Amino acid sequence: MSMFGVPEPPPNPPPAPPAFEPPTSVSGADAAPEDHEDRGGHSKVFRAAAAGGIAVLVAGGVAAAVLAFGLIRGSADSMVTFAPSDTAAYVNLDLSPSVGQQLALNDILGKFPGLAGSSRDATVNHWLDSALQPSGLSHTDVRSWLGSQLSVLVLKSSDSATPAEVSLLASTNDTGAQAMFAKYKSGPSGKPLRWTTATYDGVTVSAGEDSSLGSQVWAITGHTVIVGTSEAAVDEVIDTSQGKHANLTSQTDYTAVQARIPSDRIAFLYLDIPRLGALIPSAASAGTTTALRGYQGVGEAVVAASAGITVSGTIDFDAAKLSAAARATLGIAAHTNGALAYVPEGAFGFFTLVGLPQMLKSLVSLAIPGLGATGGQALDQLGITGSSGIVSHLTGDAGIEVEQLPGAHVPSGALLIATDATGAAQAFLDQLATTICSAAHGCGSPVATQQTYHGVTVSTIAITGADSSEISPSWAVDNGWAIIASTPAEVRAVIDAKRGNNITTSPQYRAVAGQVGSSNNGMFYLNVQTLVAAVRAILPAAVRATFDQQVAPYLTPVQAIGSSTHSFSDHVATSEFVLIR
Repeated sequence: MSMFGVPEPPPNPPPAPPAFEPPTSVSGADAAPEDHEDRGGHSKVFRAAAAGGIAVLVAGGVAAAVLAFGLIRGSADSMVTFAPSDTAAYVNLDLSPSVGQQLALNDILGKFPGLAGSSRDATVNHWLDSALQPSGLSHTDVRSWLGSQLSVLVLKSSDSATPAEVSLLASTNDTGAQAMFAKYKSGPSGKPLRWTTATYDGVTVSAGEDSSLGSQVWAITGHTVIVGTSEAAVDEVIDTSQGKHANLTSQTDYTAVQARIPSDRIAFLYLDIPRLGALIPSAASAGTTTALRGYQGVGEAVVAASAGITVSGTIDFDAAKLSAAARATLGIAAHTNGALAYVPEGAFGFFTLVGLPQMLKSLVSLAIPGLGATGGQALDQLGITGSSGIVSHLTGDAGIEVEQLPGAHVPSGALLIATDATGAAQAFLDQLATTICSAAHGCGSPVATQQTYHGVTVSTIAITGADSSEISPSWAVDNGWAIIASTPAEVRAVIDAKRGNNITTSPQYRAVAGQVGSSNNGMFYLNVQTLVAAVRAILPAAVRATFDQQVAPYLTPVQAIGSSTHSFSDHVATSEFVLIR
């Protein structure tokens, strides 16, 4: 069925997203007459807060974009020529990507309730009707004109510290788009606003304002609907579309980002880090802008494949402008993290990183300003820093894993840290436990109990008033790997993983690692189905029935999620993958 078809809803369509509540009418306000004036090169800037009807319109457009497709064809991003060169954030969604992307996405969507085959259009229409109903609109009002591109951008407002937001929607029927806005203006969301119409560079611009809700501004030019939160921002976009203002493609950072990410994609995100940081007053006052000065553009591309969704990205930087600590961390070669060998096969998930010594040294020197001699001595006394501190024995690899052991009622987890000296690591952990127990007075005994498991000494501290099966801090050192876990059982599970099956034998992990890469500078992994099963098991019977009926069908296709980073001399490559089966 065509994207613009209007079939009858299915007998039992999937639940719609929560309906958007329309703005409350201004007391005593009716539809205000339109005032007409000619605005020259300057325009009034309203407060940047998008009100209900426009937000619903954009949300509806996104839903239609993702879930319904028209002709099988590809299209380049035509919206970027409307984005001014000083755009801080830019998002583009392609409603009509390449043939390969459409086929892959159709296959993925077909695994979810109500989104397979001919039922997809009906489901989308049902969702749009539910979302748009408070504004007095329906899916026909949007889908009768919505074209193949949708973008959202963030700009600095010309006379306000509040960023302006602008949405760009391709139009195949400008008359239909005009009719939808006319209907919106007379509906429950638009009627309370005071609307004015003016002309800017030959383009008709309508603006609706409310004393408490801010403004809504819209215009149509070049078969593109422009929806913004200030007149100044809309004016700037119009100027850009007419070539009077340079667009985003003129920026070196933007073109550098584009060169590093896939061009065959469903969606694209670009962030100008310096400009984005300058838009946040609190960040600027805290010195964040200075800290981010070495970072340039960030880009992410969403790509569909038969096995799931991949998000490939890049974080570009000028290494010369980064701190020495940051350069040291980014200079570490990617590799397969040794912590993976200790993560149990059935774990909920894990997080791994490399370069732990560099990160800790950076935190000590930068994140704890004013530490002073006394603080430095305290760290030395704890055995963290100093000539014989544990930091000097860290080899770089580290990780955190979380799982739920058989028969356990709560999850357990372990911190895994690689060292080059088993004895030094053991002495550090023993001393740290003694120091903490002495200071906190919460330990059941000042002396840890010990047991030997596969030749490894496992030490445990009892916590006063705690269920020992749920929390009994334990630690061990196995071949230089420091293991700090929530219970002794978890230490044993980690040791078993090293000597038997671990996460690398999990089919879900292997599928995710095949997409994001097992050799990296940092990795995150989550087995969604293992986590869902654990959550479902503790739900009351009545809640479980509701979960099985309304939530589980949407979660069942999502098997696992993973991400990784890979550092280079001038950028960090990122990769995320959602495994869908």
